Amino acid sequence: MTNSLADLSTRLFNRKFGTPLTALQNIGGHGFMTPYYFIALTSKEEAIKPVYDLYKNNPGESLQNLRNAYEESLFESKNFKINIQLFMSDKQAKPSQDLFDQVTKELEEMNSIPKGTYSFSLNDNFIDKQSSEGAKDNSLKRGFPDYIIKE
Repeated sequence: MTNSLADLSTRLFNRKFGTPLTALQNIGGHGFMTPYYFIALTSKEEAIKPVYDLYKNNPGESLQNLRNAYEESLFESKNFKINIQLFMSDKQAKPSQDLFDQVTKELEEMNSIPKGTYSFSLNDNFIDKQSSEGAKDNSLKRGFPDYIIKE
C-alpha cells in the first residue's frame, strides 16, 4: 500500500500543492495523515482489526506478525476511506476547475493506488486557524454520494 500511495503523493507533489506542513502541525487529525491525504477506517473495517488488537496488546510486535494478522478476505473498500484534500499554492488563487477535473480523472484511472473509497477536495490557500478548516464555499469537492471507489 505504501508504494501505491507514495506514487499518488509524488504526483500531487509535482503539481506543487497540498496541505501546508505548518497547518498539519497545528491541526493534527485522525487516522494516518500526510500533506496530501488522510486515511480513516470505519468501525466496520474488520480486516485490520486483528492487526490493531495485536499491536495494542504488544506495541513491539514484529512487522511479520502484524502482516500475518491482517485478514484480507474481510476487507471492504467502503470501510477504507482515503480523503485527499489539496490547497492551491498561490495564496490569492481560487480553486482551479481545470486542476480539479485533471486530478479527479487521474484518480479514476489510476490502478496503482490501494482499494478503497476516495474523496477529493481542492481548496484555495486559506486554512482557518480557529476551526482548522480549509473547506469553504469556493472549494471543489468529489465525495459522498459520488465517491471514487477502487475495488
